[in-house]
Amino acid sequence: MVLKSPENVVRLAGTLISGGATGASTLNLALDFPYGGTVLGVVSSARFIFGLSNTALTAEPSNSSVFDIVQNPENAALVGVLRSFDPDAIALVFPSTVLGGDIKVDAKNEGFPYRPTTKAVVLLFAPKEPSHPFIVFYNAVPMVKEAGEVRLSAGSDMQMGIAFRALPDSTNRLYQWGKSGDIVVT
Repeated sequence: MVLKSPENVVRLAGTLISGGATGASTLNLALDFPYGGTVLGVVSSARFIFGLSNTALTAEPSNSSVFDIVQNPENAALVGVLRSFDPDAIALVFPSTVLGGDIKVDAKNEGFPYRPTTKAVVLLFAPKEPSHPFIVFYNAVPMVKEAGEVRLSAGSDMQMGIAFRALPDSTNRLYQWGKSGDIVVT
């Protein structure tokens, strides 16, 4: 039980770290930051979305009397705002990137439709305070938000919405959320 105290309030500021390709993670929480991975630029406003949904079961299709509720499989995601032009983050989330992070799109759109699962990584949310919970996605599919745009203004930071969707890895794991001593990153 956690005591009701201001010291027990958790603020989860942290960093997104790529641990390499799914199934070949370089992450190790026993190492110093960035734990054997690659920091993905300056990301703010990160959010962990469980993606839970429930379905009410009724006795008959025309009957509104609910007799049970089932929980559907999770559709988890980590989303945030990329605030730096980081070559590693850009190359990961954009389908049309080349090494070095330049975004190059030609009129032919060769290679589309594109499957972002080809760039899936092990993704770690590492909190600034190591005693706070970590989150690892074992098969994180990187994407730019569909209605994505980049804020171009001298009066504000560059901002680009990015997202990572959790898909099951080869052992059927989606994610783990917990303290560094309890979490498995490989």
